[in-house]
Amino acid sequence: MASPLQPLSAEREEASAPVTEREVAYLRAISELSRDGVFVSTSEVARRMRVRGPTAIEAIRRLYEKGYVTYVPRRGAALTGRGKALLASIERRHRVLETFLVRVFNLDLNRACAEASRLELHISDYLVDLMCRYLGHPRRCPHGRAIPVKVTCCLSR
Repeated sequence: MASPLQPLSAEREEASAPVTEREVAYLRAISELSRDGVFVSTSEVARRMRVRGPTAIEAIRRLYEKGYVTYVPRRGAALTGRGKALLASIERRHRVLETFLVRVFNLDLNRACAEASRLELHISDYLVDLMCRYLGHPRRCPHGRAIPVKVTCCLSR
């Protein structure tokens, strides 16, 4: 274990660790609170997540163990490259799903967003890539936000 002054960096070459919806919420909170990769205090994360400090620290340690954050006790947490990549992948899944639901099933935007939120952690990248191809590799979701490009899918854009 690293000393309290050394950052705990967990960017490892291991299989992708599954994440829960709550863990994704913590990753999003850290991402939104950090500015240019600056560490976010655990108390800021706890406030954002509406939990007590020890609860936030435990969640951050789990994310560290999975390689999604760097954690320094008494300093805070920051996303690793792996954590940023995971959030980008989830964002892409959500936006492609949302676009598919609006265009193919003609769902209203709020319902499509809600359904995409329910599915984004449970759908394979393979299926999302098929939807993206079917839709003609859309650049924006129905909200007007950019859909992250996946090179293996969207190269032919």
